[in-house]
Amino acid sequence: MQFLALTFLIFFVFLDIIMIRIKEGFTLIELMVVIVIIGILAAIAIPNYVRIVDQAKVAEVKANMHTVQLEVEYYCIEEASHRYPSSIDLFADDLPSGMNNPFMPGGTVVQDESGADIPGVVEYATEDPNDSYSIIGLGKQATVIHLILSPGRVD
Repeated sequence: MQFLALTFLIFFVFLDIIMIRIKEGFTLIELMVVIVIIGILAAIAIPNYVRIVDQAKVAEVKANMHTVQLEVEYYCIEEASHRYPSSIDLFADDLPSGMNNPFMPGGTVVQDESGADIPGVVEYATEDPNDSYSIIGLGKQATVIHLILSPGRVD
């Protein structure tokens, strides 16, 4: 019983101290220090967050490039001529529906190589007589993503 009474006494003493502090409020210096600390943390965290998001988007474009490569190789194996497709129209329907453009949601994901450099797009090109191909991924601001994809065909 004495322990319980002592516990309540300590609780109410601390409660009074806290209530007095709340009534007095914080000084301007204390508030400014907290704001400066939050600003420093934000200055460190925001650029890192943006960089990591961009890296994830580039990784998604690379994954799309690999997917296109697999589909091109599959097309070459399945066709009687054993030639690579001359355009994406020949295999675009076989690409997974879950592919998306990370830089432009809802935008074009795969296109034939052209002058229109769209961020996040995978471009496909083949050389006549369709015995080799190139796959190029475009990153942020339509910069080329460096990933070497080699044709798997051996004659």
